[in-house]
Amino acid sequence: MFNSLELPIFLKTVPIKHLHNRCHYLKGTLFKADFFNENYGVISAFILDVPSTYRTKYHCKIKFMEVELFQKKHFDQINYSDSRMPGEAYEKCKFTSCNFTNSDLSRIEFIDCQFFECNFSLTKIDDAAFKNTGFNQCKIMGIDFGKCDDFLFIASFLGCNLDYSIFHGKNLKKFKFDHCSLKDVDFSNADLTLAIFDSCDLLAASFFDTILEKADFRTSYNYSLDPENNKIKKAKFSVTGLPGLLSKYNLDVEY
Repeated sequence: MFNSLELPIFLKTVPIKHLHNRCHYLKGTLFKADFFNENYGVISAFILDVPSTYRTKYHCKIKFMEVELFQKKHFDQINYSDSRMPGEAYEKCKFTSCNFTNSDLSRIEFIDCQFFECNFSLTKIDDAAFKNTGFNQCKIMGIDFGKCDDFLFIASFLGCNLDYSIFHGKNLKKFKFDHCSLKDVDFSNADLTLAIFDSCDLLAASFFDTILEKADFRTSYNYSLDPENNKIKKAKFSVTGLPGLLSKYNLDVEY
């Protein structure tokens, strides 16, 4: 019996580490393939045309099936609510005023995509991949980003409502949250090294065992975090934000 592991990842020249680099440097046409290996089980992945030399040399039995890929498309005012979004990969696509409320985006990849004024409330994103994805003026409430794919996870947020969302344990290095509402957002155990919070409302946002080294909070407000329970070396704060670092001491700070 083979153990199965789902890896919905878009590979160009990336080693498949789960096969200990036995099949690597994949490039060409987008396919979905199953790798069968008696030592490493069954792995499903989005790959790009495995050269025959790798197939024969390393005894990988491969079944090909074309993946539905959308490239450079504009999706305007489409209602995906309470349904499964079609397709398996979107590259350089633009979504404007689309409704993803309670939609299922699980295992779908978004590469170099932009979302404008879209609603993602309670959207299911299990193992979804967001690679260099931009969210602009979107409603993204109650989303658990901890469930999305970690591989090449890069996103930016401008003017978004992210209240009650979860980034627990995520690598958010150099992420930028610009003029966003981040009320009750969970950043515990996340890595926010060099992250920028520009004019964000962080009321009741949770920071615990969070790496905040060199993060910039100077223009944001309503945050409260304990320097003893987080790594804040060289993080930047404004004078008006100092009460948020001292809240547990119940001090009356005057400026």
